[in-house]
Amino acid sequence: MPSHEITDAAEHGARQAAEQQRQRIEQRAANAQDVTKPGDRQVQATDQADPRIVEQFTDKAGRQMSVRRTSEYDNDSGGGSNGSRFYELLYEGNQAGRMSLSMERSREYQLLGDGSPDAYERVKLVDIHVNPAYRNAGSSEHLLGHAENEAMRHHAREIYGAVTEQDAASYWRHMSKDGWQLRNTPGEGTTVHKSMSH
Repeated sequence: MPSHEITDAAEHGARQAAEQQRQRIEQRAANAQDVTKPGDRQVQATDQADPRIVEQFTDKAGRQMSVRRTSEYDNDSGGGSNGSRFYELLYEGNQAGRMSLSMERSREYQLLGDGSPDAYERVKLVDIHVNPAYRNAGSSEHLLGHAENEAMRHHAREIYGAVTEQDAASYWRHMSKDGWQLRNTPGEGTTVHKSMSH
């Protein structure tokens, strides 16, 4: 079974810091914030009324799944360069998968402040993982749909990420039907990309 996991070993420390930041933001969101924004896919209301649930769907195995946007962070200080987004895949309230994104601003914005503080140039797929029991049932496509929503909402030109496992490469080849492309660049290894059209 493909692992669907993308990891970038060079970002391990950054991911740990991002996870700590995510937990702090998630706690604040749980206490007082509704982090959903216009444009998020809200398929149906949930009885639990968690405002962070952005989608509910039935997977190919007939299970009622949910996608929860757990946190977001935008660094707007001093020409800040990045933001982050975190999503969880849930089954009966338990985590069945996760996805984390890094939102990257253009060099022009970082250096000169040119452009909109709302816009990001690229979205990096830092991590996507679906637990083994929930694979091959279409859930990863729902998570990726939210990555695409973030890219479209913030006018990013592409989504990309590192592919470090052979099983993951096989999965991304399968996803070429949806516009994802594998690239093998000397010195960078294998990466996956999807161009966004606005």
